[in-house]
Amino acid sequence: MLSPDSVISLVRPVCPDAPVPFIAMVVSSVLDDFCKRSMVWNTTLDPIHCVPGQVEYDLDPPYGSRVNILTSVMRDGAPFSMYDFNGVVLTLNVVPKGPYTLDVDAVLSPTPDATSLPDLLTPWIQDIAHGVTGRLMAMPQKPWSNQMAEYYLSQFNHAVNRVRLNANHKNSISSLRVSPRRFR
Repeated sequence: MLSPDSVISLVRPVCPDAPVPFIAMVVSSVLDDFCKRSMVWNTTLDPIHCVPGQVEYDLDPPYGSRVNILTSVMRDGAPFSMYDFNGVVLTLNVVPKGPYTLDVDAVLSPTPDATSLPDLLTPWIQDIAHGVTGRLMAMPQKPWSNQMAEYYLSQFNHAVNRVRLNANHKNSISSLRVSPRRFR
């Protein structure tokens, strides 16, 4: 099973002077950043059964995760955009007059206290470790500071972009290409 300790074990040999609790804090930050920017952990949450008169609904992500971005909200199968989201609570801008169901797709990331990570992050664990290493090395005047920070951060950013492109292709129903147009 994948865990934040898996990332720490990849970072420790490169930054041996960095304290483990500090590395763990940076791991949490990088995991959050990776999941938000790459949108790799995109999932459908449990349906929300709206009742007349109630406008606030707590979203219930899987244990050890938090909701970052709502990618789709559907009301009985049709797109729904009359809501606000503050990271925890979905607030409807219209008071329901009758019962209906909302289906919510969201981008998740691990919580800072998560003890396990989803298996879908396994292919990118080395890239996440590069992000942690780069952020640690970029800290000025620390025993683990190093000029290689730019290299590690560029590897991390390249991976985020690559994963985001893959996610965009999988989430699209048609080609992402544009037909050429004639210049006049």
